[in-house]
Amino acid sequence: MTRGDQRNPEPAERKPFGPLGWAVVAICFLALLLNFVAWSGGSFHEVRCLSVAIGLFTILLLLVHLRVKQQLEREIAERLHVELALRRFIQHAPVPVAMLDRQMNYVIHSRRWVQDFRLGEADLAGRNHYEVFPEIPERWKEVHQRCLAGAVEVCDEDAFARRDGTMEWLRWEVLPWHEADGRIGGLILFVEMITRRKQAEQALEGALRREEAMGRFRDRVVAVRSLEDVGRLRQRWIEAVSSLGIPVRSVSFEFPSPRPGQYRTGWLAEEHASLADHPLSAYPWVQQAWETGRPVVVTRAQMGDAGGLSPEVQAILEIPLPGIGSLGVSSTKADAFAPEAIQTLQAFAGLVAEGLQRTRDFLALQESADRLRLMVQQMPAVLWTTDTDLRFTSCQGAGLEGIHLLPDQVHGLTLFEFFRTSDPEFLPIAAHRAALRGESSTYESAWMGRTF
Repeated sequence: MTRGDQRNPEPAERKPFGPLGWAVVAICFLALLLNFVAWSGGSFHEVRCLSVAIGLFTILLLLVHLRVKQQLEREIAERLHVELALRRFIQHAPVPVAMLDRQMNYVIHSRRWVQDFRLGEADLAGRNHYEVFPEIPERWKEVHQRCLAGAVEVCDEDAFARRDGTMEWLRWEVLPWHEADGRIGGLILFVEMITRRKQAEQALEGALRREEAMGRFRDRVVAVRSLEDVGRLRQRWIEAVSSLGIPVRSVSFEFPSPRPGQYRTGWLAEEHASLADHPLSAYPWVQQAWETGRPVVVTRAQMGDAGGLSPEVQAILEIPLPGIGSLGVSSTKADAFAPEAIQTLQAFAGLVAEGLQRTRDFLALQESADRLRLMVQQMPAVLWTTDTDLRFTSCQGAGLEGIHLLPDQVHGLTLFEFFRTSDPEFLPIAAHRAALRGESSTYESAWMGRTF
């Protein structure tokens, strides 16, 4: 029974006589027949006594009949009330539940069965379960047959691919129900929809895998010290994102060209000088990513006749990188760049941009240090640094030639060893000790025939 189906708890049809009632009628007819015989034969006294006895017995039977009839009516009414309550309980159960007969036809089901499975019908009574769900896998049909033979089966987590392509996750239990004589009458199906919980678990697992992959890749980015290191990140980048299930074919940087309306592509900035320029008009998605600052997904149909693209490429994702250009990611799968995949690729692209910027800063700092070192080496003076133990940590300058020393000969010596003195008040030593206290000083001292 489904929603809206009501039953009268009282018997729908009252029969005036049951077997006992007809027995009373027969006895009454027998008593009348005996009276007729008595009047005809003259043995009135004996027959009358017998008639009275039969009448009393008839009254007793009639009372018993009425008593039994009332009891049966009460039992029928109680059973109908119980059945109605059970049907209402099933209809309003907060979980999907259905009762089927041996032919897998619906006997009754809950409203949640229709709602959770998005069946769109209020009443499935009489319909076959396999007609309602033609996508049911064969393994479930085997479960049904085992349960019709008396088994009870439970599954805590099972995938159910629907006809519309969606994937449902279920927890289910199947058990038989029995007729009054003990025979199996069909199956009861209990189902719990766990799709949201499963999706949340999968999202959490995906996030953890993403963080682990990004952590490993970030360690490589931190270790970058040269453009060659950045170049080696390319394959690591593809491997990292591919490990997350994103089918990436290739990846490259797109940089603005000195020529207006054109750009250059590659992985390292130095590669671009030897590469031909590409017109932005032929690759509008690159310019769109630069101008909007948002990722752009391009399908094969949108690529048109753009030259240089492999026929294997079915989709391109252009990720803008402010101050650099953009990162172009290609795939052989047309549906590779779903929103979640785009977010992941953006995060990894940001790490590559960070590594490239870190390398540029490191190289710029190194170049500046090299220029400073060259200037110091050419100065007609000596520049040095010491630690807190007054030990030389560096010593540079053309002035070393005047005292016939090389930087390596000075490095590691203490000021006492260098100046060949043990006097802490020796002016250069005293000035260094004052510097360790935060005091600056200027001094002039004679040493080895020279004034410093």
